[in-house]
Amino acid sequence: MKVAYRKSSQLLICLILVCADVSAQETARQDTPATKTSGLQCTKTLAESPTLRGLRLGMTSDTVKTFLPSLTFGIPMPDKVQPAWANAVSFSSPLPEFKDISDVYLFFWDKRVIYIAMDYNSISEAKSNEEFVARLSKVMGLTGEWQDIELAHLTSDKIPKIIKYKGKRLECNGFSIKAGLYLKQYPSIELRDTAASEILNERKKQREEQERQNKSLDNFKP
Repeated sequence: MKVAYRKSSQLLICLILVCADVSAQETARQDTPATKTSGLQCTKTLAESPTLRGLRLGMTSDTVKTFLPSLTFGIPMPDKVQPAWANAVSFSSPLPEFKDISDVYLFFWDKRVIYIAMDYNSISEAKSNEEFVARLSKVMGLTGEWQDIELAHLTSDKIPKIIKYKGKRLECNGFSIKAGLYLKQYPSIELRDTAASEILNERKKQREEQERQNKSLDNFKP
């Protein structure tokens, strides 16, 4: 999601990232499986999840700040999920490892990272998603078959548009990774703590059910 920095960044994060990857609701960022595979599985655990330019699932917010001192924190979401982001404009010169990164989006829960999304502004040498994830698997030491999915890119137009494109997803033991080439050339990678997401999604369902019950009581007229 190569979105230029603007005042609506926090709203975009809420709509595009929280709803899709933390709450698993039907939003623009939610992927749609195109094919299913039942072959080799990824056995890596959350503790063994790969890093993205030094960032890793489970990192504390204080540790992340040492990597990204310009990180902007948004208003906490339900269940104290904390969104944060940084982009190429805010990356300072002492961060050469982020020189080809356009955007970084993070979610913290209990002051630990549960979601990382990273968009690149450099053109990938890979010519297809298959080649791209094959390289990722080799570099990150991942095994298992990647599923075909549909990802979404939010443009930086005055009125943002959603552009869908094909990507890949790999489910591991405690985390998932999504990857794709926007416009068939710009890499995008996401990491998600699946256990944390399931807990948050269940809590959301409980809140919605409680709200439904409360509304029923409010509408009751004896």
